[in-house]
Amino acid sequence: MGFVSSLGTTSTRYGTRCLPAECTSPADCKGYACGVSFNDCGRIDGYYCRSGQDECQSDLECEDVKGCRYIDGRFRCDFKVTNCE
Repeated sequence: MGFVSSLGTTSTRYGTRCLPAECTSPADCKGYACGVSFNDCGRIDGYYCRSGQDECQSDLECEDVKGCRYIDGRFRCDFKVTNCE
């Protein structure tokens, strides 16, 4: 696994960060999409290959209190944190 640079914006307090990247395009994923994963607070935390083992493709497929994130080798619905700073 490699890393990609994620540029911060002036609207956030987070500057440039190196993020884990299993992929940068679908070509890296054996026919599947390269998906972005977000942490509990909605910030990008990495790029990972989608697979047939995924439980979700987006937050819309999860309950209101959950989001679609990459955990334990696949994208799945998991609880969101609502008190982010």
